[in-house]
Amino acid sequence: MRAPRKTVLILVLGILFSLSIAFSSSANAAQSIKGRVEDEEGNPVAGVEVSIWFKNTLETTNVTGPEGLFEVTTGDEIEYDVIFFADDPSTPGVDYLPVRAKVGPSDLEWLDVTLLPAASLILEGDIQYVESEELPISIFFSVMDPDTGKAMEQGGFPLIYGVTEDSWSLFLDLKQNHVVAPADSLFRVTANVSILIGTGVEVKSFDMEEPRHLSLAAGSMLTLDVRQYSVRHNLDISESFLDTVKAKLDDDRRAVGTSIANRLKEVDDLKLVVALSEMSLSFETKEGVSVEDFIRGLLDTAGKDVTLFGGNCMPNDYPDDKQGVQFVGGEMLSGHVVAM
Repeated sequence: MRAPRKTVLILVLGILFSLSIAFSSSANAAQSIKGRVEDEEGNPVAGVEVSIWFKNTLETTNVTGPEGLFEVTTGDEIEYDVIFFADDPSTPGVDYLPVRAKVGPSDLEWLDVTLLPAASLILEGDIQYVESEELPISIFFSVMDPDTGKAMEQGGFPLIYGVTEDSWSLFLDLKQNHVVAPADSLFRVTANVSILIGTGVEVKSFDMEEPRHLSLAAGSMLTLDVRQYSVRHNLDISESFLDTVKAKLDDDRRAVGTSIANRLKEVDDLKLVVALSEMSLSFETKEGVSVEDFIRGLLDTAGKDVTLFGGNCMPNDYPDDKQGVQFVGGEMLSGHVVAM
């Protein structure tokens, strides 16, 4: 049965009315963000890139005009991140610190933005730790205030670059090893490294200072090799490990030798000569504990790829006239070794 014409007309009008409301709502939802960008002396800055981000997704961009004025339009009445970034291509480094502002529906009247001078720090080289054979899973760099020991901030946001949440690298067209820092100010950079050690992920940090605190002129660029700083960290770890071994030697030297040998066996294609100095190992600090215990624990466990080279510390039951001879793998050498 056919529907009455009056009913059909009402349905059509209802659909048109709904569509008009939808289009009207969509138009009303669009919001415009306006403002002016200037430098620290109050001069307008032209060519500043103004980008709108929502949850780390770029929505739209625009640039400031000759008077530093800008206007960008967004699609919804929600909170956005507005990023301001400017650089003079005639200088080697970045010239201005980026600015980040959170803007919601109630903050749309006008934005006045001031850009402060900056410089670039390029961090090169692979970071590796003695505790792991793997390269880092992720690295991020923090620009630190040497007086407070805290990360420097720009507009309430810490100056962090690299792979991490809220990193400035997410918003800027820069590599993750490119750090933009305040110009003409003392600062240091802390590297924060996530690395697989054993079966777990650990976060390790070390500071980079040249020679004490860094300070760069506006628009300049400095390149540092991060390995010179991570090597110092590795040396500290190695010294700490040696201190632990020395402490354990006093209690159970054979167990320590066995432990070291087991760790050496985990390394592929190991060809190693372990040199033992009498002066550092021949003192019996505890009754019943001798250097021979340590050596036997090492030799009995290490396998054929590890050769022990030492002085008159082994074995203890050699006659007096044999003292001072050298041993390789537990076998006495003929002649004398002048240096090792």
